[in-house]
Amino acid sequence: AVAFVTNERLERIDLNGDRRQSLGDVRSPTRLVWGDDGTIYLGDDQSALLRLFPEQGGPPVEFGTIPADGLCDVLPGGGRILLQEKRSSIRADFGVLQIYDLATQERRTVLSQAYEGRLRGETLYFVRDSALLAVPFDLESGEVVEEGEIVVRDLAVDSLFGYGQFALSQNGVLAY
Repeated sequence: AVAFVTNERLERIDLNGDRRQSLGDVRSPTRLVWGDDGTIYLGDDQSALLRLFPEQGGPPVEFGTIPADGLCDVLPGGGRILLQEKRSSIRADFGVLQIYDLATQERRTVLSQAYEGRLRGETLYFVRDSALLAVPFDLESGEVVEEGEIVVRDLAVDSLFGYGQFALSQNGVLAY
């Protein structure tokens, strides 16, 4: 299935196009991440609010204010999300990536000078200085294991708002 936003509604459609379902109203969405726990995590109201939508429908859970500048990804199993927080009003390159535990509401910085984090397997991808980088990441401890490497140089970015122009599938296919 694919989830998307249209006319201020979160919609879901099966890949064969047979079944389209409206999941709920949205205000001003910024990021949509489909967790492996079957929950669609949505940064709404210009990233100020985290809303959790069941993939099969039903009322969304309004989790509350996201304590950062935006939702980046959901860690496997749900319950922890990857956030980005700008530390400068000028460029997202001075920001940090943080893990936020939804149950305890604790957050911890995992990487500095980074934004647009995506976790695939045990690799954390992120943007820094117009490049896409990858670092080994320990899912259990939530820590970067060693130095990373550049995957793409000269990536199209908007460092003012903290967006990198790339997509990464769950099986590691990269489009940029």
